[in-house]
Amino acid sequence: MEATEIQTGDQRVEVRLTTAKAPPRRRSVRQHIAEVAEFLVVVAEFGLVVLLVQYWQLESQLLTRLLWLAFGGFIIHHVLPMRFRLSFFATLSLLAVITAVGHFGPSLGVAWLTGKIRTIDFLYHLFPGLTLIGIGLGFDWAMSSSDSFCRARRAGGSRRRCSCFLAGA
Repeated sequence: MEATEIQTGDQRVEVRLTTAKAPPRRRSVRQHIAEVAEFLVVVAEFGLVVLLVQYWQLESQLLTRLLWLAFGGFIIHHVLPMRFRLSFFATLSLLAVITAVGHFGPSLGVAWLTGKIRTIDFLYHLFPGLTLIGIGLGFDWAMSSSDSFCRARRAGGSRRRCSCFLAGA
């Protein structure tokens, strides 16, 4: 423990105690192996569920596509550093919406890239998903601007309740 004295402007003396920081604990090889094994068990279970849905053709081919997308996203999300996870998840969600609503699958993308379908037909399949994303982003923008307006009124000292439903009590 280390004691330091700090003098302030009015000549009072404060004593602050600081503790030495403990060195980071090293993890054993067994702990790393146990963590990897736990992750691989979850991956195997998720993969079996996806394979069973695909094999028995439960629901539709769209559900199978979304499950494969979620399965690949789950593995990539686990491996990514923490700072990239949110943007990856947002991108994966947008891709899932476009895939689900626009009936946009890998075969359609390959057909467009190889010239088997025209760009207008490609956009025809892409448009419904992008429309839903635009509506969702517009709704999100409206709610966040309404919420920030209510917070600004409360921060300004207004005692009146805000008329928006997000303001609460």
